[in-house]
Amino acid sequence: DFCLSRGLGDVYKRQAYVPLAHDYEGAPVQLDREAVLLALKPLLEDPAKAKVGQNAKYDINILANGAPAIEMRGVAYDTMLESYVLNSTATRHDMDSLAQKYLDHTTIAFEDIAGKGAKQLTFNQIHLDKAGPYAAEDADITLRLHHALQARLAQTPSVQPVLTDIEMPLVPVLARICLLYTSDAADDSL
Repeated sequence: DFCLSRGLGDVYKRQAYVPLAHDYEGAPVQLDREAVLLALKPLLEDPAKAKVGQNAKYDINILANGAPAIEMRGVAYDTMLESYVLNSTATRHDMDSLAQKYLDHTTIAFEDIAGKGAKQLTFNQIHLDKAGPYAAEDADITLRLHHALQARLAQTPSVQPVLTDIEMPLVPVLARICLLYTSDAADDSL
């Protein structure tokens, strides 16, 4: 599944969710997953198109392991790292905690739409009327957090190079290490 958010000045409510793999009973017909990913691949692989994420390393690896494999480039900002650079002693840098702290917003919890425990649904089993708003909010909050955190980083210019010169350049490197480690671990288990 794919979701994006585009900020228009102070207006952030412009998200698009493209469901690709919901397979619950009665799920509507969806666009062909491979065709959509092939259409998005040039955008996602274009280093000149800046991208903002929350824990972008995870998204990089999900896309790299997909079919077709996508080598996401151009990740300019990661809100988890922006938060960490601002307050490395904080115990939580997840999106839900950051949204509450910096935006005074309580996000839709995954457990609220999927349940919990042994009966928790996977995302493909969640009805589109719940999955769409959840995914759209995720994209919206990530972009809004980025703007809020960038404003705070601007107030402390001494930490900006830590983000731009150290943390962000390491994201694709660490993603690649994680990808190789999990691939090697899977190969070793055979």
